[in-house]
Amino acid sequence: MNENNEFGYQNNNDNNSNEQNTNGYYNNQNENNQPIYNIPHYTPVDQPKKENSGYAIASLVLGILSILCCGSCGIIMGILAIVFYYVDKNNNGGQPNSLARAGMICGIIAIVCSVIYLILYATVLAGVMQEMMNEMMNY
Repeated sequence: MNENNEFGYQNNNDNNSNEQNTNGYYNNQNENNQPIYNIPHYTPVDQPKKENSGYAIASLVLGILSILCCGSCGIIMGILAIVFYYVDKNNNGGQPNSLARAGMICGIIAIVCSVIYLILYATVLAGVMQEMMNEMMNY
């Protein structure tokens, strides 16, 4: 009469092999003194590697370049980096690649910095033009 206990070992009540020995452990062995295990065999499944798409790489490259090129080029490249982020997000079922996310963040930073740069440039240029006009009027 062999039954499985709660740990998956086979209980051999016929020959009292499941009795506690002097060390406090149970003897879970069959007639040939081999351990009995009823553990299911699981085959590991390899998870497919998520490859970087071209849109994610393009988003990152454009985001970095947009930071380096402040001004109108920085705004255009920043917008393109954000657009490529959303294209990559739609292609991956709503889960964007981390490269695309980094490109989008760089693009947003570049757009903000470029707008600030253009505002400062416009105010300085307006001040210089005003001085030139005042000098021309006084001449």
